[in-house]
Amino acid sequence: MPALDAIATEVRAWYGGYLDTFTSLAAGERTDLESVMGFYGVPLVIVTEGRYLALPTRDAVLSTAKSLIDGLLQANYAGSTVHRLDIRPLNARAAFIEGVFSRHDGAGNELERFGTAYLVAKSDEGWRFISIVVTAP
Repeated sequence: MPALDAIATEVRAWYGGYLDTFTSLAAGERTDLESVMGFYGVPLVIVTEGRYLALPTRDAVLSTAKSLIDGLLQANYAGSTVHRLDIRPLNARAAFIEGVFSRHDGAGNELERFGTAYLVAKSDEGWRFISIVVTAP
């Protein structure tokens, strides 16, 4: 098994790419929505305080991502702050990511602060989110 530190470094770099992609889409800096599919696995499970979503197809995942991004565009989203990001490799092909984040509008006002826990797996195409749980910050 590769050293767990090396896996954590690899996952952290991949997650940074996700944040860059998601932020640029949600801030309206780019429009290639399909690019998020380089980060989401199919199927994908998302759990929030009020909702459980089991997304069985690529179209369902893309539609859910589009709804989230559209809402952020309407809120004048401009960026996110990572307050905490912990990565715990589980083995060579799985890791647990947990963090606290805030989203800000163009004037710098905080739109929301939240926690998220992710289970990610390394597929033949690379690392992918397979479960996302939104938590209290």
